Amino acid sequence: MKIKKVLLVCLLLSFSLVLTGCDIWEIFAPDEEIQRAVDKGDKGMCLAIKDEDANNELRRKNKCLDRVAEKTNDPKACKMIIGDARRMNNCFKTVAAGLGKEDICEEINDDEKLKMSCFVDVGIASGNESLCAKDGLSVYDKRKCYMEIAKNKKNETICDNIENERSMAECYKEVGVIAESIEICKKIPVAQEIWKVNCINNIAMNQKNVKVCYEHTDEDHLGICISIMAKELGDAALCEDIIGDEVNYSAIPLCIKEVAKKKRDKGICANIVDTGFRNMCYSEVAIAKGEVSICDEIKDSSFYMDECYMEIAKETGQMDLCLSMNLSDNKKAECYLSASKKADNALLCKNIENSEKQFNCILNVAQYQRDASHCGKNITSQGTREKCIHEVVRKYKTDRVCEPITDPGDKEKCLASYRILNQ
Repeated sequence: MKIKKVLLVCLLLSFSLVLTGCDIWEIFAPDEEIQRAVDKGDKGMCLAIKDEDANNELRRKNKCLDRVAEKTNDPKACKMIIGDARRMNNCFKTVAAGLGKEDICEEINDDEKLKMSCFVDVGIASGNESLCAKDGLSVYDKRKCYMEIAKNKKNETICDNIENERSMAECYKEVGVIAESIEICKKIPVAQEIWKVNCINNIAMNQKNVKVCYEHTDEDHLGICISIMAKELGDAALCEDIIGDEVNYSAIPLCIKEVAKKKRDKGICANIVDTGFRNMCYSEVAIAKGEVSICDEIKDSSFYMDECYMEIAKETGQMDLCLSMNLSDNKKAECYLSASKKADNALLCKNIENSEKQFNCILNVAQYQRDASHCGKNITSQGTREKCIHEVVRKYKTDRVCEPITDPGDKEKCLASYRILNQ
């Protein structure tokens, strides 16, 4: 089992770090000989590496040359890599970008896609826009190339080279945000207005300046921007500045609610005039804080009151809250099932009348707690109890879930399930 876990960890790391071959193991046991060569930037030290295993010696030499090449931007070190075309080609790509020299990309053999990617990397690193138009580049690579250069140079006119109008507008937006230029945002065509709105809103957030919102000419967009900034700055007073016939009724109270929720401050909810929105505000603040007492601020609405209690039950595992509400059988079962994931006691599951949902509730608790004893304590039917125990073992595939069981018969059934699943 331990070996399986180690292999799984290594597999996950290999995906996230994109390492090759046995490089993954150097996370746990760094190769000091390679590191010394890299620190000195000496490819000769790489060639001097010796190992009893010839294959491992070659692998270590190649890895060393690759890393020295990356540090020193020396393509000659890449050429010394033997028997590993993939590593050599990636080495050329890295060095080409480091030096900003496209001719090094031509050293890449039998991998046209990587070569094209190399030209893009060089173009971005060197700011050479002509490489973005190179024959053989995909639409995606061209878009990436022009957009990154435009962002690096803070020059939106480079975006004009992008053929797709939506992508061009996105490029303008990216440059506008980086340059913090409202003028660039306003150059985005009306047909792609969503990017202009996004551009202005992002500048407002980056500068933490609500005044930027007033660059919007549309009242609805202005209102949305003010609402975003009110939440960002935690200032509910800003919500009162929202205008617009279509959004005025709901936008202001919803804005106040979002500020209250972010700050977890029920006092802010009191500023909402409309009872329905005020109740919604109290409910969401209560859920965010996990404080049932805030639910009691809700007036004249059994819907919001029940919703408030139920969501807190789900988030905190306070299953007794499910009993305090006037819920339908289905809603009450839903409450128990959700709350059971956080609870440490399956006893309250027995309040569920539906036998299947009661079983699922007990099983949820047992699985969440990694404790199969909940099955025996709360299920009387032997067959159903054994099914519950088996499902807990099957989920975790460990006999540790059997340890809390005190009933000899149930413990043997639990251990038997573990043995069957691990044959």
